[in-house]
Amino acid sequence: AVQTALVALAAHPALRRGGPGLKLVPDCRELTYPVGGFDSLKGENRYELANKVVRRARKVVDGRSLLPIERAVNIIDASELADDDKWFGFETRRQAAERLTSFVHRLTSSKDDVIIVVGHSLFFKAIFDNFASPYAKRHDRTLRHLAKHKLPNAAITRLTWNCSNPRFPVVHAEFVFAQDDESSSSLKEKEDRGR
Repeated sequence: AVQTALVALAAHPALRRGGPGLKLVPDCRELTYPVGGFDSLKGENRYELANKVVRRARKVVDGRSLLPIERAVNIIDASELADDDKWFGFETRRQAAERLTSFVHRLTSSKDDVIIVVGHSLFFKAIFDNFASPYAKRHDRTLRHLAKHKLPNAAITRLTWNCSNPRFPVVHAEFVFAQDDESSSSLKEKEDRGR
């Protein structure tokens, strides 16, 4: 997710000199319940993470495109990371639910009007499924789909939140770009079959 954020947001003001940078938020890591994956294993300190991001980016990005990534890793805020933190590794269903709730509370209590979150598809699916209002899921086709299916890889979704409703703050979802892959382009077909 860090690499994706640095590539996707390379031209964003947050990653420019003097911008606020990128904040790593442990509560936003991929779910490890019911199974853990590579994206949910114990992390590193900021320097080890930065080296890994640049090393992996070199494999897929040309030299000119690598420059903003190399600069941006220097403004990663990893203050919430620690080598001995317990939030990496496998978790129970209850721990996963507590982490999701903590993350949603963080967003609903934020003073920011716009927040960009880069993360993993199972995490976002769980957010849509557990924190979108039942009314919104009935009336918002995209939100209903996202509560049942993973986001396509590298998809961008714009959400509308009702921060005064901490239990069900997600009220609307839309894809920023048209989705062409099978998992989302057949959204209407899947819904029609379900009726």
